[in-house]
Amino acid sequence: MHIEPKAMQVLVYLASCADEVVSKKTLKKQVWSDTYVTDDVLVRCISELRKALEDDPRNPRVIQTIPRGGYRLIANVVPGTQAAKGESSPTDTVDQKEPAGSVVVGPILGPLRRPRNRFSRHAGLMVFVGVSLSLMILFWALPRFAGSDTTRSEINSIAVLPLKNFSGDPEQDYFADAMTEALISDLACLGTLQVASRTSVMAYKASSLPISTIAQQLKVDALIEGSVMPIGQRVRITAQLIDGRTDRHLWSATYEREYKDILFLQKEVARAIAEEIRSTLTPEEQQKLAKAEPVDPEAFQSYIKGRFFWNQRSRESLLRAADFFEESVRIAPRFALAYSGLADTYNLLAHYGFRDPDECYSKAKTAARKAVELDPSAAEPYASLALVSMSYERDWKAAEDGFRKSIRLDPGYSTSHHWLALCLIGQGRTEEAISEAERARELDPVSLTPNTFLAQCLLLARRYDQAERKCLETLELYPDSPALRLILTESYWRQGKTKEALAEIGKVIKSKSEEREQLAITRALIAGDRARAASLFQAYLNSSNKAAAPMFCAQTHALLGEYDAAFQCLEEAYEARDSSLLIVKVDPAFDGLRQDPRFARLTARLGLG
Repeated sequence: MHIEPKAMQVLVYLASCADEVVSKKTLKKQVWSDTYVTDDVLVRCISELRKALEDDPRNPRVIQTIPRGGYRLIANVVPGTQAAKGESSPTDTVDQKEPAGSVVVGPILGPLRRPRNRFSRHAGLMVFVGVSLSLMILFWALPRFAGSDTTRSEINSIAVLPLKNFSGDPEQDYFADAMTEALISDLACLGTLQVASRTSVMAYKASSLPISTIAQQLKVDALIEGSVMPIGQRVRITAQLIDGRTDRHLWSATYEREYKDILFLQKEVARAIAEEIRSTLTPEEQQKLAKAEPVDPEAFQSYIKGRFFWNQRSRESLLRAADFFEESVRIAPRFALAYSGLADTYNLLAHYGFRDPDECYSKAKTAARKAVELDPSAAEPYASLALVSMSYERDWKAAEDGFRKSIRLDPGYSTSHHWLALCLIGQGRTEEAISEAERARELDPVSLTPNTFLAQCLLLARRYDQAERKCLETLELYPDSPALRLILTESYWRQGKTKEALAEIGKVIKSKSEEREQLAITRALIAGDRARAASLFQAYLNSSNKAAAPMFCAQTHALLGEYDAAFQCLEEAYEARDSSLLIVKVDPAFDGLRQDPRFARLTARLGLG
């Protein structure tokens, strides 16, 4: 077993204080003098030492845990004179025949047996003085004794766990979240490293699960954990790299800069992690992790607040996000990230139907172009421009080219893969769409949105049994998701599993009272009760409570065989730039309209002819 340098330093310091209780605080101060680490890091080092030395914590022969006290080295420590005099090599030392239950590990530790209370403080100090000479011998001897491979396993995938807010102010949580997102974004720029998305890792913000369990769930080789602490006009970030397969602590460091240099700080931490994982970076990768400019602290605060609300995705939160991004670009007119955030926000306001599409898509395009002008290497604004091309301008080729360019710049940006999949499924290129949806899910494995969209792609590709399985699999993680249950409902219905479909939509009706009228109509259609469906639908159309949704009306008219009314509603959706029209070409609800020349004319106007 390979012993990491920090674990060896812990062992060496315990040897210098043999048979004395050393507190955790003292050990951390001595071994990590320039870095803040949690007790968990020290515990992992102790665990690693015990594994290497075959020391049972319940019946220790080497390191004893003192409850609420710390640790004590209870092995008999003798100064190693032979190696110091050059009379034996590290190999000779390890190969000596010792009694069972004993081991010689170079000149620092002698045979491992319970102490006889005769080791003096002077002997311990003498051992400590010899550390510089002995450390290399210990480094080589321990792995040979354990009989394990000394090389570190290759790291091809990583997750950045939510950085802890050490400011003491809960209101600063959004700042720690923003630093987490920035670190994820910077690492994702490395094309050969798979980085779990922000959405997936945020699910573990308050998690107490073991590192190995989180790594297994996220399907990554290693994890980064750490903290953020503003100190006056400066910011300190501490990061630790942990092997998710072995729980082994691999690296840790602390970085600190003035607040105005926060973007430099983010890049510096990301570069250090990248270099720790990969010994060399390509010139392009080095450039990506070096490019940063000073930013106005007030503008940056507005930007990260904007991202905080943007990630919530509700109408109210997106409107608040837009206000913060607007404030950020007003303060710092050349702050590219703020323009990118503004473009993302206006795009979603239009895409979700929260605001007028003409106004929002125009603002999104202007902001995205400004972001590209200020930083041509950023992936996000190209994806934003591509979404405008697809959803508003109906230029599918420009949209596909834009999404692919965004992916080339940042292969780990899951949103680009998601939107590209939507672009492909809308054109009827189902196999390619499923592949991109799978990629988005791989980058964001435990998040609801990519898993739901993959299920939807399978449904639109008429792979109803696979859509069913994907929904059932994801519902184990998100049992209260109405979107998943509706996709599952249609998957059952299209397979002729009427009983199962009715049971699923019944669960949705209980949880979504605001859409109960629409769901009741759909339930009647599934049950084959056309008369009741038509009656409920007419009541819905006559209701003055709210405007009828044109795409829902088009689907219902089509399923009832009322084709003229269906085309009228589709025309209304077209004029309103309804984003649901993006999948009209493959939506099974419109199968009855496909032979009508009006359907071909509609898809041609949408750029899908």
